[in-house]
Amino acid sequence: MGASFAFTVFRIIPIIQYLGIPSKKESELCMLEYKWAEFKDPQLEEEYYNTEVKSALSYFIAIVMTLGVLYFLFIIPDSYNLADRRLVTYVFINRATFLLLITAFCFFLKKIKRYKYAAYLITVYMFLFVLSYLHIVSLYPDPNYLIKCFDIIVITLGFFLVPNLWRLKVIAALFLAVAFLVFAYYRMDVSGWSFAAGAVYIFIVMLMSAAWSYRVEYYKRQHYADLRELQRVVVTDLLTGAYNRGKFITEMEKNLAAYKKAQVDFSLILFDIDDFKAVNDRYGHLTGDKVLKEFVRVIQKNVRATDVLVRWGGEEFVLLLPGTSNTQAVEVANKIQNLVRNHDFGIRETITCSYGIVSAKEGATIEALFAKVDSMMYRAKKQRKK
Repeated sequence: MGASFAFTVFRIIPIIQYLGIPSKKESELCMLEYKWAEFKDPQLEEEYYNTEVKSALSYFIAIVMTLGVLYFLFIIPDSYNLADRRLVTYVFINRATFLLLITAFCFFLKKIKRYKYAAYLITVYMFLFVLSYLHIVSLYPDPNYLIKCFDIIVITLGFFLVPNLWRLKVIAALFLAVAFLVFAYYRMDVSGWSFAAGAVYIFIVMLMSAAWSYRVEYYKRQHYADLRELQRVVVTDLLTGAYNRGKFITEMEKNLAAYKKAQVDFSLILFDIDDFKAVNDRYGHLTGDKVLKEFVRVIQKNVRATDVLVRWGGEEFVLLLPGTSNTQAVEVANKIQNLVRNHDFGIRETITCSYGIVSAKEGATIEALFAKVDSMMYRAKKQRKK
């Protein structure tokens, strides 16, 4: 019976797309791919889930603890409904144990760094709750089947409200439904029609909850992806893909603060493509744009992930090198200069660049540092023209 019910649910779950779930075509139009209401990129999914759980952590822990206490306080009606004091003791141990586990879980959740692991822990606690609930129901001499079906419906709704991975919510809800129906089939005195009616009610609520939850998870991830893209556009030069001045100011403030606090050095390199106006005049601006894009690609390919390349304007680019001394920055600049000189930009002429370099020690403000590096770059350009 249980296996057949689970198989039926898994066969029907795909129908949820007809209940308002975005179609595959809609997903492709959004340029987003989902699997089980998750990003296909595991790193992006973990980043999203960490953000989601972290934002929900404060109220989630409070709700979980409140529900744990309420679950324990149900020992009061249990003590009235169970005549056998020995059974009351069993129920008390059951509820008290689960409350202790919930407390330990909340403590662990505050300490955890990768919340993806918490998703599996949450699911384990869902399974433990189901077993705890069924154990208490088994102690009652004659539990009412339809009332207990209502309990299962309420618990199912609760499972889908928990901030967890959608597929794990579905698995927990399936386990709850199958375990209860198997238990009811063998342990409760219920007629076939009543049993079927209860199973249908549970299944309908589970299906609707799964569809609603899937849609919510889909659009929350779509919103997150859109927000990431918006953040990227805000700090990115749309032509070249390098960062813009806004990003430069933000990163410079961080590095200046680190330098003032702990003497963490950093350096700036200001690059300028030599005779770039001649490239535009000779080949046109479209070719000039391609040269700029390729120039950025060459640099980005040969610097660290922590380095920040910024298009300052026109053919000028700033490279911020955190944790880098002036001597090290000179080595980086010479390396890039040689790479650019030897790179094929798709035109007859050889592309070269001039640069200036400053380190954190040469200025206490962004304006002072940039004025210094700008002056050094123009001095280098004049020397190349001699």
